[in-house]
Amino acid sequence: MSLGKKILLVFLPLFTLALAVAGLYAYMRRMPAPMARQIVRPAWTQPVLVEPGDAFEIVLHCKGKPEVERVAINNTAAPAELEYKVKVDGVAFNEKTGRAVITVRAPKITPAAVYDLSVWFRDGSMLLHDRQVNAVAVREARGGSFSFAVVSQFAFRADVDNPAQRRKKIRAVFEELNLMNPDFVVATGGISEGIWTGSDDAQILHRLVEDHLQVPLFMLPNEDDTGRVTLLGRTLRPANALWSRVAHDRRFRFRHRGVTFIGADTCSCADRARRVIARNDSAPGCISAAELKWVDNQLRTAARREMPAILFTHHSPARARWTSDQGLDVEVFEPQSQEKLLDLVRRHGAAAVFSGHVQRDTLERA
Repeated sequence: MSLGKKILLVFLPLFTLALAVAGLYAYMRRMPAPMARQIVRPAWTQPVLVEPGDAFEIVLHCKGKPEVERVAINNTAAPAELEYKVKVDGVAFNEKTGRAVITVRAPKITPAAVYDLSVWFRDGSMLLHDRQVNAVAVREARGGSFSFAVVSQFAFRADVDNPAQRRKKIRAVFEELNLMNPDFVVATGGISEGIWTGSDDAQILHRLVEDHLQVPLFMLPNEDDTGRVTLLGRTLRPANALWSRVAHDRRFRFRHRGVTFIGADTCSCADRARRVIARNDSAPGCISAAELKWVDNQLRTAARREMPAILFTHHSPARARWTSDQGLDVEVFEPQSQEKLLDLVRRHGAAAVFSGHVQRDTLERA
């Protein structure tokens, strides 16, 4: 065998491997996140709950102060022409954040459970349109009690369930929620499961929310929605690190019928935690100092107003470890920040804490 052939036999596999790694790197770096939006809030993961005639705010990503052409809401199931025009009261623009706030007023209509929101606006010379499904819930004021539902997580395991199975499971959950007809639903876990499925999972869930869910949905991300992956010493943003573009905000706070509902981000430190426990694929929750301060302010404000507060997190601060379906002993929450969060809950007297991460395919009523 000639020297040239020997060199070729040695270096061809290495060259092929290098091309494969380069292709993987490019895929994970450049794969666009689906459903990037101009509308930041309200969103399909963070709707607004209003009564007919109430004012609310729409936050937009834009380059300058937008010229709003039209704002409308319509029910997904209704024809597009059966939309309701939303009155615009004012527009403000913040140059530092690159966001505009449009103050609008809900139309005085016979309410449906939830509406899609559409905004047409000019950003410089460009006429833009964006639509957020299930973003505005218009309901008449009701006395007495109310109900809400909690789903621990939508991220069914990709290694067990194919896309068709995941659709079937989520659709069954939505059908149950529609029958229960709560005032709203909170999902304490996010979109994706594992580093490869984020884009597909996001598209599946977004379409199912649009087509099948008839109640407002608030969502928190899980660590796979916001995490990163290290490959050959380089930190990459995989296709599923899409929360900031799909849903924008990692937290929420709203008041409903005299109760404050707070959704806190416990994936703030997941990147650091993932590197610390790289031996398995589950990163413990932790909460940053900035997020702790925000939660403290929200709980303090609710206590000062003598208003009950309910806290939602993805990782449970009440348990340190759990045994996974694969028999792994998994750390749930980083101990120091876990204790700090629990201290806030005790000090301010939160009425309840709901969490995800440790999920089961069961329905529990309380």
